[in-house]
Amino acid sequence: MKVLFLSFILLFLTAKPSEARLYIVVDQPSENRFPIAVTDLVPEEGKKSKPWSQQLTKKIRDDLELSGLFDLIDSSSYPSNPEALSPNPATIQFGPWTLIGAQALVTGSYSLTEEGAKISLHLYDPFLGQHLVGRNYNAKESEIGIIAHHFSDEILQALTGERGVFSTQIAFVCLIGKKKEICSMDMDGGNQRQLTRHRSIAISPAWSPSGKQIAYTTFKSGENPEIFVLTAGGEPEQVTATGGINLSPTWTPKGQLAVAMGMSGDADLFLLNLKGKVLQQLTDSFGIDINPSLSPDGRAFVFASERAGRLHIFRADSSGRQVRRLTFVGYHNDNPDWSPRGDKIVFQGRDQGVWDLFIMNSDGSMIQRLTSESGNNESPSWAPNGRYITFASTRNGPSQIFIMREDGSNQIHVGPRIESRQPDWSPWFK
Repeated sequence: MKVLFLSFILLFLTAKPSEARLYIVVDQPSENRFPIAVTDLVPEEGKKSKPWSQQLTKKIRDDLELSGLFDLIDSSSYPSNPEALSPNPATIQFGPWTLIGAQALVTGSYSLTEEGAKISLHLYDPFLGQHLVGRNYNAKESEIGIIAHHFSDEILQALTGERGVFSTQIAFVCLIGKKKEICSMDMDGGNQRQLTRHRSIAISPAWSPSGKQIAYTTFKSGENPEIFVLTAGGEPEQVTATGGINLSPTWTPKGQLAVAMGMSGDADLFLLNLKGKVLQQLTDSFGIDINPSLSPDGRAFVFASERAGRLHIFRADSSGRQVRRLTFVGYHNDNPDWSPRGDKIVFQGRDQGVWDLFIMNSDGSMIQRLTSESGNNESPSWAPNGRYITFASTRNGPSQIFIMREDGSNQIHVGPRIESRQPDWSPWFK
């Protein structure tokens, strides 16, 4: 696993906090999209445009489209006069942009250096003639994807008041030949990497709160599944060695692991440290307890359990007490994931022979369907801002990774093309 870091210079040319304006209310209906124009980068005088500069602005456009919040104005309607396209905040003219309805404008320029390029990106409010964000980056050509995601996050922060997720990643199970390994990719499907090489079965990846580790289950040590942890820049380390089943690891806010463990097929939930020591037994019931997910404050968790017969979603406090059932409809309900915002739980439910995704309040009320008539939809996982969900779907054939907004809108395939399952969205990287 590799987390990329970019050395860049930030010029904080933003409006003062007291002058900040909320342009987009993220909770508004998804059909109300915000018109924005993103121009190509302007090269230094006398130089030809480099292909990578167009790739950078295309990735910004793709990020904004992926968010489901923006209406990207077609470049064929852009003004052609040089003043409107000026990359200089002091000389740009906004009138032509207001005429085509652009409520926000992204421009930029670059100059070549010995190491790569110096890139300048800007966000404006054309109607107010206000410069909202300006950033300068010193980067190599290979880092343009990181720059694009970073500035897309800046755009989202400036216009919505909320932190963007374009610089995050998704871990998932990928089919390599006939084996299952853990892979990762940027949230838009780019920068795909194979993280494990067990040549066995590796499943259920789970990011640590810091984003520096991934816990998962693998059969590499023999017939019994064991929990391993992969640390950035290191080798996988085995956590459990019980000889029984060890499944569905998830992290607590304190960096411990909640794991389903059992010796005879009847798994219960346990709290472990990273040395495999059992710190606490969380559940003890008839039937399987599996797939725990912690609340953001760590005071409660949800899980799937057969204690009522078929799999349903239950909730308990952090000690495993005060257990109560949350779902009462559906043939099976599984894989709950608690929103980082604390208010919602997403889960998969089996309905009419297929798995679909549903969302409910954290107390079990107000269940709403997110997917339908699109194959099996499984393994939902929240983005760190609680506004997006990644999941696996067979709607196009073999299982692949998708993302959508929290209300089920803007469902988009993000890759890869190979069979892939059980996505887990990373936290923000520090």
